[in-house]
Amino acid sequence: MLLSQLIDHANLSQEIDASALPEHLMNREITGICDDTRLIQKEKTIFSCTPQAQPYLELALEKKPAVILFDQNLIDQSDKHQLQLAKKNKIPFLLCKNFLETQGKLISEFYQNPSHKLQITGITGTNGKTTIAWFIYKFWLELGYRAAMIGTLGCYWHNGKQESNTKQLAILHHGLGKLKLC
Repeated sequence: MLLSQLIDHANLSQEIDASALPEHLMNREITGICDDTRLIQKEKTIFSCTPQAQPYLELALEKKPAVILFDQNLIDQSDKHQLQLAKKNKIPFLLCKNFLETQGKLISEFYQNPSHKLQITGITGTNGKTTIAWFIYKFWLELGYRAAMIGTLGCYWHNGKQESNTKQLAILHHGLGKLKLC
């Protein structure tokens, strides 16, 4: 998907000011969004500089992502060192007013909004959530449904465990996208 299409389809024109980006960048094909430097593809990946990813910014810059997504609130409060690094390395960046919401919308749009096409059940309470979720997950599998369970034990898909934590939105959306395709 082109960067311009991704921003337009996710309705992010109010949250991201992409006017400063050159046209050739807006027409660049994006193949992924991540906050893990190991997953960056040169000039094809959006690197989402989450608070957890900030210590790895220099490594991310070496891999030359297509663009870096920064939280404007964190940049405003810091010494702007991160922006200086991005500029020095000639990596374009986007500042987000509402970083987590923007990141979520971009990732969801990139993976074609998988949660819109699935039946999702949430379990709340003080005790027993994981046990109940595990029973429901196994029950649906026994009935022949494609099922997934996402929780403190990790991400379990209908075909086995996905080795990831539940904090990486891109990995979750990628898995949900595969679930709806099966």
